[in-house]
Amino acid sequence: MQDDRGRVVLLVAAMIVLETVRLTVSDVYAALGRIPWSVAATHHSRSILALLALGAVVLAQGGETTLLTLLTVYAAVSLVLLAVVVVRLPLRSRGTGRRWWAPMLTAVAAGAWLFTVELGAFLVGRGDVWLAGWAFGAQDALQYSTASVLAMQVTVLEGLANIAIAPVAARMWAAGDRARVFRLLSASATLSTAVTVLAVAAAWLLGPQALAPLRRRARRRRPLPRGCWPPAGWAWRSAAPARCCSWSPATGGPRPLGR
Repeated sequence: MQDDRGRVVLLVAAMIVLETVRLTVSDVYAALGRIPWSVAATHHSRSILALLALGAVVLAQGGETTLLTLLTVYAAVSLVLLAVVVVRLPLRSRGTGRRWWAPMLTAVAAGAWLFTVELGAFLVGRGDVWLAGWAFGAQDALQYSTASVLAMQVTVLEGLANIAIAPVAARMWAAGDRARVFRLLSASATLSTAVTVLAVAAAWLLGPQALAPLRRRARRRRPLPRGCWPPAGWAWRSAAPARCCSWSPATGGPRPLGR
């Protein structure tokens, strides 16, 4: 890992740039009213494609892979998706003259404010997990973080709805048809709430059955005797000799050293 640290940093930096450019292209598609291509350029589509590619790579390598390989595949998927959406983007060039850069500066200033808002939303949305990790014990913090991450998945529907509705709602609002905007947003909120309630109910009903194989696997594992650490296969003496152990071929389990 030490030898690959530089390449990992470069890959992560490249992925950040690719993600930023692709999301910008997604906004352009949304402004033009081409919603399917706008959705295709979002991180939702990239996550699905990356998951499929990573699964294929892991299976092809027999379950043995490295972080560098996974990051390379992830960055490649992001680059290919960016290339596809850029090729389909209708380029329109207009506005020449001595002050052609003025609209760009205005867009950059507005984008800085939007970035600040998005950053604040991210910090607030994940602040509860950081607070739980600081205030709770390890087990409670793990459970809370897992539940929080699962609960945050409902925002995927909200994000997709915003991508599909925001351009249409903006045009209606600019045209002065605010009553239709309110009806559109109300219908979107109702549909998102209904889908979220159904998803939560399905997770509550099917969760025990989905977790049953993991419970059986956990029960089959033989727990270590209390007071014996480190786990089996490790052997060294620490400041507390009673907690040192080694593996006993005779009993098939751990045994304290020096006994």
